[in-house]
Amino acid sequence: SDNAPGTSNGRCLPIQVFHVANEGLVHARHGGVLKNQRADWYCFIDDDVSVCRSYIEGLQEVMESDCDLATGSILPKWELPPKSWLLSIYKHAKPWPNIPALTIQDIPSDVTEINPYFVWGANFVVSRRLLLAAKGFHPDAFPRNKILLRGDGETHIAKVAIAKNVKAYAHRKLEVNHIVPAERMEVPYFYRRTALEGVSASYNEVRSGIVHNNMSVSLEQARKLPSFEDFWLRNYDSQLNHSFTNEGWSEAAFRSAFNVGFFWHHATALNNRVLKAWCMQESYFEDLII
Repeated sequence: SDNAPGTSNGRCLPIQVFHVANEGLVHARHGGVLKNQRADWYCFIDDDVSVCRSYIEGLQEVMESDCDLATGSILPKWELPPKSWLLSIYKHAKPWPNIPALTIQDIPSDVTEINPYFVWGANFVVSRRLLLAAKGFHPDAFPRNKILLRGDGETHIAKVAIAKNVKAYAHRKLEVNHIVPAERMEVPYFYRRTALEGVSASYNEVRSGIVHNNMSVSLEQARKLPSFEDFWLRNYDSQLNHSFTNEGWSEAAFRSAFNVGFFWHHATALNNRVLKAWCMQESYFEDLII
């Protein structure tokens, strides 16, 4: 029907499915861009979101506006009823209900211009002009055995948007629902997710030339560091009794988890020329954009 998702003016949207050889979200995003190099706008959504019926109409209106970056509410679709501590974090967050670790936010319908940092990858609309000015996305999610390659993802685009003083809009017609699985509603997930934020922060500081020598370890020691999964789990177990409990997520727990990820990445990057070069890479496009 004319109102069905995936249609515009009663016509089905063309869908192309293709395989990207290199692992990692950055390669998937850039693969889509490189397949459609003449587009003026690009829209990125996660594979576990469902879009509202007005989404395509919202995209058309954004493309006719004066912004270069846009999003809409990313509403939670809880697999299980959330615990009181989790719901409290969501409802009392500022400037509107949100939890970055779960990529959910309920932007008020009367809000139009927003901080670019609130345009998140699960619902990310960007102009070709801004994307090229930023030289593409930075590394983001990777398989568990390649987490050292993680960077700051779409946050890099937001930084460039702020530096260039371009507008970012929230559009009520760009609303999506994002599945929140049961395992992501527990403290261990938040600990791991925050440790990953520490990895991203270390990436940014290595890229900026900021070196924390007090975290420096020898190359031999760096090679003996456990995997990210083992490292955060080991520290989670050691912090469990005095930093937080399964009844909630505290500021102390946040700092602990963040520092775990930061140290794990930073100690390795300071002694690994290949990783350091990856962090410093000017652009992560595999091919030149015409």
